[in-house]
Amino acid sequence: DITVQPNNPTRLRVLVPGEEPLPGSTVGKTGTAQEQTAGNSFNITVDLVDNYWNLVSSNPIVSVTTTDPYDTHPLDAQLVNGTRDFSITLVRASTATIKVEDVDGVFASTTSAVITTNPNIATKLQVILPGETYDPGNYTQEGKVNTPDNQVAGSTFTVTVNAVDDWWNRNNGATPVVTLYTDDPYADPIPSQSLVGGTRDIDIVLKTAG
Repeated sequence: DITVQPNNPTRLRVLVPGEEPLPGSTVGKTGTAQEQTAGNSFNITVDLVDNYWNLVSSNPIVSVTTTDPYDTHPLDAQLVNGTRDFSITLVRASTATIKVEDVDGVFASTTSAVITTNPNIATKLQVILPGETYDPGNYTQEGKVNTPDNQVAGSTFTVTVNAVDDWWNRNNGATPVVTLYTDDPYADPIPSQSLVGGTRDIDIVLKTAG
């Protein structure tokens, strides 16, 4: 038997749920990234490795970030015996990657496989007015950005109603019957309607200036 020691450390490796280390191989891991649910935490593993993806027991400080603009990612931390688990929470229902970097810039950074994040269960309704833009995951601004446009009395405009989770991701499986109300006493009646695929466009006519 020959004992093979790791070579000098050169880079970082990130393993997401569904992946396992495979030292000596071309990419250093095997498996497929598992889909995640918005708002649910999961762990990743960061390793320091040599050019052949063998774990090396050295302990740089690493930073972990994601492409989800509204995620919760961990503070910088030092590896222990060349490895460490970090907790991640993605909140935008979309696809994202995770980037891991050596704070001191000595070892090469790495980016994870693409992770698909699905909406959580629908818990509330969202109204998107003309001029506003849907921004899923933006839980500090009710899942939208920009300012509503002014309207003209008697003109028809369209609003979008979404069934969303706690992080304002539209849940395509939700089909509630919704009713819109306005404090304009002379507005055209707005009939109740069912959402389709978690959303519906509804026309409104307001008549009182103000």
